[in-house]
Amino acid sequence: MMHYIHQLLTATVICVLSLSMSSCSFLQAQIPDNKYTITSEKLDAIISNNDTNVIVLYATWCDGAKETIDQFYKEAQDSINNKKLHKKIVLLLADDKVDTAVLERHRSWGMESYYIPSSGTSAIEHRSSIKQFINQCFPKNKIEWLGMGFKVPAEIIVAPNKVILNKKDDMQATRFVIERILGFPVGKIEVVNAK
Repeated sequence: MMHYIHQLLTATVICVLSLSMSSCSFLQAQIPDNKYTITSEKLDAIISNNDTNVIVLYATWCDGAKETIDQFYKEAQDSINNKKLHKKIVLLLADDKVDTAVLERHRSWGMESYYIPSSGTSAIEHRSSIKQFINQCFPKNKIEWLGMGFKVPAEIIVAPNKVILNKKDDMQATRFVIERILGFPVGKIEVVNAK
């Protein structure tokens, strides 16, 4: 019996120490000012002036997401700039390691780039923050592919009236960018015009 009590007390101490260390590391993370923090109202203002928006939610721990942004989405933004398309790419960082230099680099390309606050310190918490932010900003839209193991970056296509156009297929955003922004045909894209 004493052995089980000792194990229980040890487990409790480890949990308490883990929580306090986790809290300390979160407090030490660089918390950006309002210039870099996105809100639902700020996002509404950004997306309401364009015919279509691509919102990319990512985290710094995902090298694939960083590559996708630095190559694919930079090229897409260049295409938007050169063709003067009425579309917007919005990058939202869900991460506890906020590097405002990264946000500024994306902004220098012409993209909107912000940080989702209170995103936690693990990949699970980052994914949870992404889901919570999407649900907060788009409460009438149920995204079927946004399950527990959804990929990062999470990419959504949004019409100015806040309708998410790729509720059932996360790859639809990639096809949309390739065909509608970069101008390369990829086959039939089933995007319903929400206007």
